[in-house]
Amino acid sequence: MAVSISQISFEHHRDALGIHETKPRISWRFEGNYPNWTQRAYSLEISRPGIKIPENFLIKSPDSVLVPWPTVQLNPGEAAVVRARALGNDGQPNTEWSKPATVEIGLLTEEDWMGAMPIGSAIGADINAPKQGVYFRKEFAIDTNIQSARLYITAFGMYEAEINGKRVGDAVLAPGWQSYSNRHVYDTYDITKHIKRGNNVVGFIIGEGWYSGRFGFNGGKRNIWGDPIGALALLAVTYENGTKATLPSDLTWKSTAGPIISSNIYDGETYDSRLELPGWSTTGYNTASWTGVRPISWPKGRLVAADGPPIRRVQEKRLENVINTPSGKIVLDFGQNLVGWVRLSVQGPNGTTITLKHAEGK
Repeated sequence: MAVSISQISFEHHRDALGIHETKPRISWRFEGNYPNWTQRAYSLEISRPGIKIPENFLIKSPDSVLVPWPTVQLNPGEAAVVRARALGNDGQPNTEWSKPATVEIGLLTEEDWMGAMPIGSAIGADINAPKQGVYFRKEFAIDTNIQSARLYITAFGMYEAEINGKRVGDAVLAPGWQSYSNRHVYDTYDITKHIKRGNNVVGFIIGEGWYSGRFGFNGGKRNIWGDPIGALALLAVTYENGTKATLPSDLTWKSTAGPIISSNIYDGETYDSRLELPGWSTTGYNTASWTGVRPISWPKGRLVAADGPPIRRVQEKRLENVINTPSGKIVLDFGQNLVGWVRLSVQGPNGTTITLKHAEGK
């Protein structure tokens, strides 16, 4: 019979990457089959970059939930590796050291964004009409091996990020619904595996979302929190020799419109496949038709790291039935109420319009 520590977490974060707490409280869970086992004390081992000998702390306490950070606070962008061990009461076994868990701090002030500026498209748009999706891209070179890379990003609207033709992360509708005048959430991604030696491309697709799309009761309003839509981002690279480099969103980026004619929380999306941009986030793509970008205002609310998990796709649901109605319409029945996107393949003459409308069943 034994007891072990099965999981370490920091504050309320399951994935403590880019969090906003510089002295994150630590929690752990137990598993095992030792009867009536209780903790009388615990040990913490904390390793930090540049410090060869880990710090060790012994605390006499039965607590294992949100225990205080035992040492000096972490700095923006700094990571620490933590292990825990619990000591049992008299005659009871101690646990082994837990598996290491990593916590990493995000960007805490505007200065930490290293000159990144919010950027919008240089193409003008009607402030009273739905906004077309905007594509941003920036090509950059990496001339030596990297140790790690991070992407810090938020949108004045909603974003999807790509690097070298591959989507970054699995969040959807990011950075989520919020009161932008009070707090503006940014997300942090580990993009180490996305970066290659040589030329690279980072790009974003931005839609209006809750930020400036039609929203609210009685027909709603547009641009409740602002106009235009845009992005704020910082790509940070740490090389194997310990040196660092950053790529901020600035006026050297390029932008263009694309196949997303409009995309709104309430009104759905209009997509023109004839305007698709294959390879738009890869090297060698021809950007001759792309325009520049323009600066937009810094977020009105406090820029903070996400304090909860993002919205994600969690399931794929296959179609259960196809119903042809007397009026000639086709009903696609998924057998349950759900929230999501429809994936379909279609064929037809160029310019054919396909309309999907969503409704709840009884």
